[in-house]
Amino acid sequence: MPSRLVNRNVTVSGHRTSMRLEPELWDALADIADREGRTVNEICTEVDGRRRKSTLTGAIRVFIVTYFRALAQQSEGGTETEPPRARSDRARTPASRRRGGSTPSGTCSPHTKPGTTSTLGVGTPPIIL
Repeated sequence: MPSRLVNRNVTVSGHRTSMRLEPELWDALADIADREGRTVNEICTEVDGRRRKSTLTGAIRVFIVTYFRALAQQSEGGTETEPPRARSDRARTPASRRRGGSTPSGTCSPHTKPGTTSTLGVGTPPIIL
């Protein structure tokens, strides 16, 4: 059975690279870019800057799922996410705090690199990889 993956070129931090994703994920990535008023390349660059040990393709897949989960929770009246078009300097609430734990002020969630902020709406889903 032939692969359903579609290979496309993206530019990440000024460097051309290719990614193989399912057609539905390419569509979802384009939808996110449209919602955020950004290009697919800009989204990929931001995700690339936030990932840790995973491949770019893996990080993009996690980002897409997390983005739409946050959007769905928000539309259902959930309180675990920030509203769309959240300010870029507001970090997403760490998972430990959403579950009743606490994170000392000034520390980073394990989901984000220290000193990074996001410009994407929906509180930018964390890239955990």
